[in-house]
Amino acid sequence: MEWAFTGKGWFRYGTALIAVAITVLLHRFMTPAIPPTPFLFSFIPVVLAAWLGGRGPALVAGLVAALADTYFFVVPFESFVWKREALVGVGAFLVTSGLVAEVCASLMERATRPPEWLHATIEDLQIRVAALRVQVDDETRARQLTDLEDELRQLQALTTEERPT
Repeated sequence: MEWAFTGKGWFRYGTALIAVAITVLLHRFMTPAIPPTPFLFSFIPVVLAAWLGGRGPALVAGLVAALADTYFFVVPFESFVWKREALVGVGAFLVTSGLVAEVCASLMERATRPPEWLHATIEDLQIRVAALRVQVDDETRARQLTDLEDELRQLQALTTEERPT
């Protein structure tokens, strides 16, 4: 999942804005079937933006979703004239979407980096290889050295490979 946070800024933020636009359009098309409920689907683009782009795009998605939902789904419709009740709802959504963005982005960052124990194992193997290099004087130690070097290469490959989702 290395690609999740390494994309160009325009791609990460563009994906967030497109996700909000699609969500709002789908919500508008479903309005005849369900009442215009603000923030009903607005967490979807926040989570998607956090997954694909990190914290920044997720926070932008939350802010744009709050503005779009307030404009289209809060009385008076298609207006930014807000009543006190609407402000409470917008504030609650912004705080919650900020928390969702932080949690999702933190989980994605944790999932994309190698665990700490792997670095400790690599360091331990490097020390053992160095010690064996000094003491290589018979065939058994040479085989041990070769095995440890192979193990070290495999572990180092794990830290540089792109991990599957």
